[in-house]
Amino acid sequence: MKICIKIFSLSFLSLIVTFNCHAACSIYKAKTAEETIVGIKSWSDLDEHFAEFHSCDDGAIAEGYSDVISMLLTKKWKELNSLKIDDEFKKFIVSHIDKTWEESEITSASNNVNSYCIDNIKEICEAIMILSNNFSKL
Repeated sequence: MKICIKIFSLSFLSLIVTFNCHAACSIYKAKTAEETIVGIKSWSDLDEHFAEFHSCDDGAIAEGYSDVISMLLTKKWKELNSLKIDDEFKKFIVSHIDKTWEESEITSASNNVNSYCIDNIKEICEAIMILSNNFSKL
């Protein structure tokens, strides 16, 4: 019984440490994320930034990600088609296809969906079309 309790305690402690390492966004980390987000010029840059700072995806940083993603989906679509994208990164991209976008960005991204969407990014394409449809109803 004592062995089971020790194993459970160690497992629980490991889970807490893992959660805290991935969930923490210190003030320093948030400041660094916000300062460096403007340097994102490609999907690879965004992927690297996401890997390091995804725990800080809130407030002004989240707005910065939305701006970057709208720029990349309007101007760098072909790079996206050539990337291997995991589900977590796809969800992140989809979460930033939002109402902060300008009409011209929505139109351009929608045109890219119609011309270049491929199966491995269909969730991203669907999110753009939903945003486009919701915008056109306004």
